Amino acid sequence: MHAVIDRQKNHGIQFHVLAKALHMSGGDHIHSGTVVGKLEGEREITLGFVDLLRDDFIEKDRRRGIYFTQDWVSLPGAFPVASGSIHVWHMPALTEIFGDDSILQFGGGTLGHPWRNAPGAVANRVALEACVQARNEGRDLAHEGNEIIREACKWSPELAAACEVRKEIKFEFEAMDTLCGLSKSINSLGDPIENTSVNEDQIRNDMDKDIPSGNDSDNSNYSNVDHLIGVLGILWMKTWSIWILLNFIRMRNLKERVDSYQRKTGLTEAAQTGTGQLNGIPVAIGVMDFQFMGGSMGSVVGETITRLIEYATNQNLPLILVCASGGARMQEGSLSLMQMAKISYALYDYQSNKKLFYVAILTSPTTGRVTASFGMLGDIIIAEPNAYIAFAGKRVIEQTLNETVLKGSQVSEYLFHKGLFDLIVQRNLLKGVLCELFQLHAFSPLNQIQSSSLGFLLIGTSSYLGKRSIPLTRNDENLTLREIEHKAAELAFFLRLPIEVVYSILGFHSPHGWELMIGSIYKDFGFAHNEEIISANKPVDIEVPQAVRPDTVFEAVVRIPYDLQLKQVLANGKQGGFNVGVVLILPEGFELGPPDRILPEIKEKMGNLSFQSFRPTKKNILVIGPVPRQKYSEITFPTLSPDPTTKKDVHFLKYPIYVGGNRGRGQIYPDGSKSNNNIYNATAAGIVSKIIRKEKGGYEITIVEASDGRQVVDFIPPGPELLVSKGESMKLDQLLTSNPNVGGFGQGDAEIVLQDPLRVQGLLLFLASVILAQIFLVLKKKQFEKVQ
Repeated sequence: MHAVIDRQKNHGIQFHVLAKALHMSGGDHIHSGTVVGKLEGEREITLGFVDLLRDDFIEKDRRRGIYFTQDWVSLPGAFPVASGSIHVWHMPALTEIFGDDSILQFGGGTLGHPWRNAPGAVANRVALEACVQARNEGRDLAHEGNEIIREACKWSPELAAACEVRKEIKFEFEAMDTLCGLSKSINSLGDPIENTSVNEDQIRNDMDKDIPSGNDSDNSNYSNVDHLIGVLGILWMKTWSIWILLNFIRMRNLKERVDSYQRKTGLTEAAQTGTGQLNGIPVAIGVMDFQFMGGSMGSVVGETITRLIEYATNQNLPLILVCASGGARMQEGSLSLMQMAKISYALYDYQSNKKLFYVAILTSPTTGRVTASFGMLGDIIIAEPNAYIAFAGKRVIEQTLNETVLKGSQVSEYLFHKGLFDLIVQRNLLKGVLCELFQLHAFSPLNQIQSSSLGFLLIGTSSYLGKRSIPLTRNDENLTLREIEHKAAELAFFLRLPIEVVYSILGFHSPHGWELMIGSIYKDFGFAHNEEIISANKPVDIEVPQAVRPDTVFEAVVRIPYDLQLKQVLANGKQGGFNVGVVLILPEGFELGPPDRILPEIKEKMGNLSFQSFRPTKKNILVIGPVPRQKYSEITFPTLSPDPTTKKDVHFLKYPIYVGGNRGRGQIYPDGSKSNNNIYNATAAGIVSKIIRKEKGGYEITIVEASDGRQVVDFIPPGPELLVSKGESMKLDQLLTSNPNVGGFGQGDAEIVLQDPLRVQGLLLFLASVILAQIFLVLKKKQFEKVQ
């Protein structure tokens, strides 16, 4: 077994458990991985594995992942086996880290020696002996390691050859399975997320309670998170300041109590929230800690949980709330009671409007206002075994009602049989149960690359892993369309995401998001556009009614102006007029009008054009073209407005409409072949010796290579314009033809109001009543004058 299994969260078992099992079963060695080389892991955690395997008595050391003191008595230890692309330059670090009682397994480090296997084994042995001797002499292997190896190379040619091959290869990547490593990799985390604990050692030292298992109902904040997600895999949200509130209600004793509990628990408040991954599934999680003032819910706790729910709503994340509370914080008076309504409303939007999935986990004790609010609002409510769960406590009920509360009536098992919960799950099984629930509700795990990139995807700030990166943020307006497209393609490759997802993440949060969408649609349909012509210079005009009624077919007229003197290369190689194409992005719910409902006058304007939707799932995006520009100077789209009475996600509002128009050449045919929209380059460097014009169009260009006189023939299809002549000297990849793509790409937009018919009727009734009132007043005035 490999120690790196501990970092593979989907395995569902920690390597500490495997190491203990092997030690107890009498195994003599176990493959524990390395802290260098291909299997590089977190150094202190790997040393924790080694200690568990070798030593007779293990002290609790959370810094090394050892959460219990363990006395092995007379059980023999096991040797740790270290391997994973290790070689001679790693020997100083291996000797310092693993010491003497270990097995170093060299595969490629031996077989990769230039003099074959036996010299490779000699090189490894010499390097190891040199490092052990230097350590015994008191030398610092960490700082003098390379010098020690170089000194040994002077009398061992085998080692010198191995060092030359490896050339001081190092693996110095930051460990990504630690909170400190993650904080170094993410430069900017958007508000309200922050990495509140920069020092990993401090995190582990603060975890002063053992990880619970079985029926243990220890509801410590860190133990819950570590058992579900892993304390090193969570990004904590800010806990909002309580001091303004304390100054407002002017309670000095409350301030002193809060200070006392903060020093005692190391927490800032009774609830901690953040984002993380559960078996690769991104989740939003909130955990209450009963040790902080009984887990009482005050204004800060209410605001913290509310912001977590709002964040999960915006990011479409599943939500976990681990409840442990005595109820409302009565020192804050009615302000603490208001938190119930605030959190419940946020959950209503999360569950009812966004249709997302919320799991409430009730630990012992969960009582009072927490039970009366978000504790019982989960889509799935899970209780821990033997947990005390109630609204009012036993003593309060008995003193108020003068009745005896049945023994065990406020314990989770009794309440489960009465139907208050969906499940009772032991804490050591909770992770697997939650994972299955999330997958049943269509929340899938991210792959490894997505997982390492989860932080900046959730926050909305994207960075590229390579050099010369172009940052793509919501506020970046300095990039050309070509740069954005290239960077989006690179991000899609490295993050293993569909290009549409990358465009939606990056594009729709920027002012040019819909332009990116139109550009990607054009590429899907095979159009080519020239980004050098800026849209502002050649806009596309769109004309729509100011307002339309529901379920009505109206016309959207699009005009694509351009210079009629410009020509494009046609398929037969001749010059001709431009073709045009249009993409119309309507609001959600709007779509192409059905043929039987299109009025005759609109059909006449449509001509013989055939409109289609971009995709079956995107009926609001209409596409047409390429069509001859001279024949269709205006393109009329028959558009059907939605009816809010039948489509609940549509409302009577003002909506934007976007249009993009393409002018010029460039198309990919349905069979995958390309039209003459390519640029052809020379495939060899030399002199053009012959240019033959073919009978059906196109050219054969013969180039004599300058180096060996070999003749290379380049074939040019009909259409492109030649840039070379016979006898011309050519370089490799020099252009043979000009760019046939002319014209440009332009955009425009408009607004339309979906008008409520009742509003129009109400307006008419109001005007009629005003007119009648005026007539009545005039008649009354004349009657009064007549009486006088």
